[in-house]
Amino acid sequence: MDKVQPIINDTLERFNSLSRQDKYVGAIGLATVVVLTSYLSKTSKKNYPPFVSEKTIDDVNIDKDLRGWLELASKKYGDTFRTKLFGMTITVVGKERAREVFLNDEFSFKEAVADKFDAAGMIGIHDTKKYERLTSIITRHLTPNLNVFNKRANEQVMFMLDKLVGPAEAEPKVIPHLFPFVQDIVARSSTSVFAGEELCKNDTIVSCFGNVTFDIGSNLKKTWLMDTFPSFDLFYQRNIFPRTATVQKHRKNAKEILTPVIEERVRHLNDPNYKRSHDMLQIIIEQHDPNQNWGASYTDFIINWMFILVFVSIHTTTENTTHALYYLMKHPQYMDELLAEQRAALEEEGTKDQEIKFTYDVLRKLTKLDSFIREVFRMRSTDLQLQHKNVSNHDITLSNGYVIPPGQNVYVNMWDIGRNVELQGESVEEFQPWRYVESAKQAVRIGNDNLFFGLGKHACPGRFMAVNSMKITISNILHNYEMTADSEITIPTYFTGMPMGSVSFKKRVN
Repeated sequence: MDKVQPIINDTLERFNSLSRQDKYVGAIGLATVVVLTSYLSKTSKKNYPPFVSEKTIDDVNIDKDLRGWLELASKKYGDTFRTKLFGMTITVVGKERAREVFLNDEFSFKEAVADKFDAAGMIGIHDTKKYERLTSIITRHLTPNLNVFNKRANEQVMFMLDKLVGPAEAEPKVIPHLFPFVQDIVARSSTSVFAGEELCKNDTIVSCFGNVTFDIGSNLKKTWLMDTFPSFDLFYQRNIFPRTATVQKHRKNAKEILTPVIEERVRHLNDPNYKRSHDMLQIIIEQHDPNQNWGASYTDFIINWMFILVFVSIHTTTENTTHALYYLMKHPQYMDELLAEQRAALEEEGTKDQEIKFTYDVLRKLTKLDSFIREVFRMRSTDLQLQHKNVSNHDITLSNGYVIPPGQNVYVNMWDIGRNVELQGESVEEFQPWRYVESAKQAVRIGNDNLFFGLGKHACPGRFMAVNSMKITISNILHNYEMTADSEITIPTYFTGMPMGSVSFKKRVN
C-alpha cells in the first residue's frame, strides 16, 4: 500500500490541472485506480503461505523425485507452503497442521479426490448422495462382523493358494510378480464377504470385482489435453469413459450374475422362513427399501453399491498386501520371528491342528505381524497424499495464520510425518518391523503419527477389514509355504510405485 500511495498523489495532482471536460474522462480513470488500490490493499493483507516456484532445489527436481523435493522444501520453507503441482496451485501442510485440516468440516477429502479421479463417475454412478451411508454401513455392519466373516475369508484364501501355487513340494512354484497373484486371492476372499459364499465361487464375478478398479486406472490414459484442462478430464471421466468397452464389460457381467440373486432376495425380504445370506449384499438390500426411488432401477442401484465396496477395498488391500510380502522378501531375516509368533498363537488358541487356524482371536495375538504391516505403511508414506479441498465460500485460516482460499486443495506432506523422529522413533529411514510392538500402536490405530488411513470422520472406515484381510493372506502363505526371492527385489521410494521381483514358493514342512 505504501508503494501505491505516491501513485495516487501524483494522479490527484494531474487531475486537478485538467480542464473541466478532461476531468470527466479523468474521473473514470481515477475511480479505476481507487478500486484497484482497494482490491490490492485487501488482498495484500491475506497471509498466504510462501509460494515455492523452484522446481529444482539443490539438484532435486519435483517431477523426478517428489519425496526428496518435499524434504528439501520443508526444511527451507517450513511446515506450510504453496507450489504448482498437478496442474494447479496447492497448499502443502506437514505434521503440525495435518490434524486441523482433517478435523475441519469445511475441508472435503471426497470432493478433492473426485476433482481429480472420479471413480464413481467412471463406473457410471453420478448421484453419489444416494450412497453417502457407506461409512455407517461399514462401521455398523461390516466391522462388527469380521469375526464371523473370518472363517469364510480363510477358506477362500486357502482355496486360492491351492489353486495358484498347488502342492509345490518337489518343484517350487515361481510367481513372476505378486500383485496379480495377491489380487486373485483378495478378490475371492472379499467377494465371499461382499456377495456371499456361493457367489465367490463364480469366477466371472470374482474377476469382475478384482479387476474393475485396476482396469479403470490402467485404461484411463492421461494426455496433455487432460493434464492441461482438468475440467475436460473430469467431463471425460464422468460422461465418456463410462461408455467404454472396459466399463460396459464389467457392468454387463455384474448385472447378468447379480440380477437374479438380488431379485430372489428382494422377493423374500418379508418371509420369516427364508434363509438369509450373511453378507454385505443382503445387508445393503435390507437397508434400502426396494419400493423407494433410488434414481436408477433397484437392481442397478444395488450393483452400484457392490462396485463402491469393491472400489474402497479390493485394490488397496491387494496393493498393501503385495508391498508387505515384497518387504518380507527384501528382509527375509524377519520371517523366522513371524513364524515363531504364529506358532505360539496357534498353540495358545488351540487351533494348531484345525482346518481354520487363523481365527479372529489368533490374528489379534500376532503383534509382530501387525507391527510389520504398520511399518510397511510408514515406509510407503513418502510424498503428497490425502488431499482436502476448501469447500466453503470463504478463506480458511490455519492456526499458524496462513490462509487457504475457497476451492484450493491442501495436500498432506506424508514424508514429514512418516520420517519424523519425534513421531516414529530413531532411524526413520530404516525398515524396522518391530518398531511398534511395545507401543500398542496397531496398524489400524490412526493418529498424528499414522495418517495412512486418514483421521477423524475422514478416516477410512474399511481399515479394519483391510488389515484383517492382509493378516489372513500373509499368515496362510507363511504357514504353508517357504518363500524365497527368485530375482532381485526392488522397493519403490514413492507411494504410487510398485515393488518388483519374482518369488519362489515351496511347500513348508511344519
